[in-house]
Amino acid sequence: MGTRSASVVLWDIERKSIRASPPAQSLSGSAIHGTLVFSPDNRFLVSGCWEREVLVWEVKTLARAATLTRDGALLGGLAFSKDSKALLVAGADQKITLYDTVTWQPLDQRQGHKNEIWSLAVSPDGRTLASGAKDNTIRLWDWTTKPREPHSMPLPPATDGLRLSQDGRTLLTVATNSTFSLWDTETLAHLTTRPLPFTNLVHHVLSGRTRAVVTTDRKLMILGGRDGSVTAWDTRSLEPVRAFKGLTNGVSGLDLSPDNAILAAAEWGNRFVLWRLATAEVLLVVTNTPIETTLFNFSQDAKTLISAEYGGSRVAIWDMPGGKLRAVFHPPNQQTFESRAAPNSLVAASAVNDGTVRVWDVRTGQERVALGGQVNSFHCVAWTPDGSRLAASGGDGSITVWSAATYAGYQEVAKLKGHRSAVHAVRFLPDGNALVSVSRDELIVWRAPALVEAGLATQSR
Repeated sequence: MGTRSASVVLWDIERKSIRASPPAQSLSGSAIHGTLVFSPDNRFLVSGCWEREVLVWEVKTLARAATLTRDGALLGGLAFSKDSKALLVAGADQKITLYDTVTWQPLDQRQGHKNEIWSLAVSPDGRTLASGAKDNTIRLWDWTTKPREPHSMPLPPATDGLRLSQDGRTLLTVATNSTFSLWDTETLAHLTTRPLPFTNLVHHVLSGRTRAVVTTDRKLMILGGRDGSVTAWDTRSLEPVRAFKGLTNGVSGLDLSPDNAILAAAEWGNRFVLWRLATAEVLLVVTNTPIETTLFNFSQDAKTLISAEYGGSRVAIWDMPGGKLRAVFHPPNQQTFESRAAPNSLVAASAVNDGTVRVWDVRTGQERVALGGQVNSFHCVAWTPDGSRLAASGGDGSITVWSAATYAGYQEVAKLKGHRSAVHAVRFLPDGNALVSVSRDELIVWRAPALVEAGLATQSR
């Protein structure tokens, strides 16, 4: 029973007497307890408070197990999974958050209601979650509390170059014997291994140079050569489809926009060109860039382009489609590697050699926060499609995942370990609940617990 006196009283039903009350100091800072829920295994008692806190006690000892801070007051939205491995919390912030009951860290978050969420309920079979809200709707969610399980596939020992497609579903690898391979990252299937259509390709994974990209439909592979050639090849026939003119020196950087409509390529000598992929029409030529470009990244709306040198000291931000230099990000005395704009196009994250990820404002180039996570250098970063999570990996082979739902505060929610060597690429799959990571010898897919909306019921007024 919860009370207005900031106390929770436990009753022995058989004896019809008070069993115990947790010590008053365990409820310090809390007010009215609006919702009380026992876990199905009777291990935990959870109380939802109106002052944005969720309090968790061990039933056996009455000791405080965790205090979960919310963005909004909790109005009745508490539920455990059938196996007691996860706690679901919802309230005035209109979000449903899934917490691990071992670490009490958030594992996933979903938003669909347009107003305060008042109640949660789990079906008897544990497969469906119902949420009711002030917006007069009841939403149904399919969900699972299975722990993250890595699924891995070894890569050939001769792998010397690798690139993930924009959607993360396809891995392109280049081997020292002048062959390329395509891999399906969702099914961990080997799709094809073919000879490279030409031998002038620049690829060296350790220095971040793989001048090859594959389209999301796997029909085209674009290769950049030491002679400045940029050519799209049919991945089945290995016939050239179109050539992209404009570069004369060796290709130093190559990438596609998220929708695969635009191809960007840079050459040594502070110059890059943008083409329309479907026609090879030149869209933009930028000269006298402030840095040598070996890495590109387009924002999700393709209105911002980030260019950087792998292991360089500065990152440039360009307005698209005009090509005006907007800002330069320059962390003092540090080397930067991959940089990626968040889906909101307001901030970007850069992997830095001091074992941090720097999140910075793409409008000004000013750093907002430095996130720690590795002893060695970070090499690569990735955002979920909705921007709620940020992942990074690098030299020590581990992957750090942060919650970034508000872009204001970042909280580490997972440390994934499985690779035996440095990770060179990470990418979330489109559903945001699976992460692909690639080293020279292995591809791993990490699947997280998920909440997936299954249905919607509207209550008439």
